[in-house]
Amino acid sequence: MQGSSQARSSSSTTLNLSTRRPGGPSLCLAREPPVVHQTWAIDGGSIVFAIRTDKPLPATAFATVGEVVASLEHLAETLAPPPRGAATGPRRRSREQMTVTSRKRPPMPWSIHFFQRDESDDAVRSVPAIEFLDSIPAKVAAEIHAVLDAVAAAPPPSFSGGGKREAMHDDMAGYFEVRVQGGGMNHRLFCVLERDAEDLGGSSIVCIDGLSKPPRTAAHPRDYRRVKRYGAEFQKRRTVLE
Repeated sequence: MQGSSQARSSSSTTLNLSTRRPGGPSLCLAREPPVVHQTWAIDGGSIVFAIRTDKPLPATAFATVGEVVASLEHLAETLAPPPRGAATGPRRRSREQMTVTSRKRPPMPWSIHFFQRDESDDAVRSVPAIEFLDSIPAKVAAEIHAVLDAVAAAPPPSFSGGGKREAMHDDMAGYFEVRVQGGGMNHRLFCVLERDAEDLGGSSIVCIDGLSKPPRTAAHPRDYRRVKRYGAEFQKRRTVLE
């Protein structure tokens, strides 16, 4: 079974949502690399969700993308391959089984927390990420919050972030950054992912710190050292803003 639903416009944005068999022809005709691309294996094929555009996704799109990804996660679970050893061929399910499947909910969204320094490290118990967000234009801060909300709703790692959420590498491995432009500057919010963290109430995104820098320039090493120092404090103290 193979089908597709595609939306194309003169703005060169393509939304590709399709089911196809492995090795089958690609149904997306856009040439731009995908800014959002997720694949889920299903029984006899796969579900592919991709957005291709040569322009950054607007902040207003991220919440909707998160909802779409969550719905597709639910669909993929419904169409998942049978467990190994299960009987093959046509399967007949009882009304009770179909009702249980239809009620199965998509993955729960992750919580968002902001690291707060412990009193033993900082007498005023500052919250570096909040201080950063308060220092940048309100419109930029709102866009960062929108990206965070979308990533948490997907939840990670299902949602790649459309170029505005990037995993870091080398000395900063283990962090991801929310990347937003505004006011002639590039703004970065650095976060860590805490899966199944009981002390945080479950899987969570923890915002550590941020920085702003001119376009096409590298961040100063001292900024990265500060982020890593705060990250180490968080791992030691496990303190977040209540």
